[in-house]
Amino acid sequence: MGTSPCKRGPVRFAACVLLAVQTSIIALTAAEADTAHARVALDAGSPADTAGTTGTTGTTGTDGAHDTGGTGGTRAAEALPDVHGRAREITFYLARVLPTDVAYRAATPTVQHVAQAVQDRGEAASERKRARAAVRLGHHKAMRRVKRSGIRWHSSGGCTNREVRTCTSLASVRAGTISAVIALKRRSQCPIKITGGTEAGHAPGAYSHGNGYKLDITLNACVDHFITHNYPLYSVRGDGARLYRGPGGDVYARESDHWDILFR
Repeated sequence: MGTSPCKRGPVRFAACVLLAVQTSIIALTAAEADTAHARVALDAGSPADTAGTTGTTGTTGTDGAHDTGGTGGTRAAEALPDVHGRAREITFYLARVLPTDVAYRAATPTVQHVAQAVQDRGEAASERKRARAAVRLGHHKAMRRVKRSGIRWHSSGGCTNREVRTCTSLASVRAGTISAVIALKRRSQCPIKITGGTEAGHAPGAYSHGNGYKLDITLNACVDHFITHNYPLYSVRGDGARLYRGPGGDVYARESDHWDILFR
């Protein structure tokens, strides 16, 4: 067997010692780097504390090892601020992208929010419907609508002048009144004939013929049966007319020769 290189002379022995010292320095530097990364991951300790620890570890060797260990600690300390700075950048980015708990609760719709939104939407739709119902129609426009729906019209005087009692006029009738009598025709599937509208000769009042709220229609077995069997009798008027309450508060008054209907 040959002699070990470290036993062949002082020079070779010094080279072996230097190689051993360099190996230990590399090992210490690797250990210090691992320690630095572990501390960054656990967010425990400051860069200065880690650098001091790695520098102290380097003092366990020779003077050269101490210098190199200190250099390794300095390198780890220089790396730590970059890692922490990157972590802060990521945290700042996430804070901008992800809402805070308070903002999340405020932005997330609750049952109350949804219910309020539905209620507001319903009220807005009702308001639009009331506005459309309040629109006043001219006689000819109203007549086109009722004729298209299959409703007939009759005037004892054969005229449409609302100033004449014997005429049957739809001038200035509410659009909602025309829509309601058309709905009655569709629901009942009965023949409907209008004999009274906005012409003079009817009783005055806020919800009167003249204000466009009421229409008169002729009696017939179909419509009589539909009204009396679908709408409750709730009162009797002073003139003896029986009053039936329809949907939406409509009032059907059974007079001697016609139905006097208030469409609200």
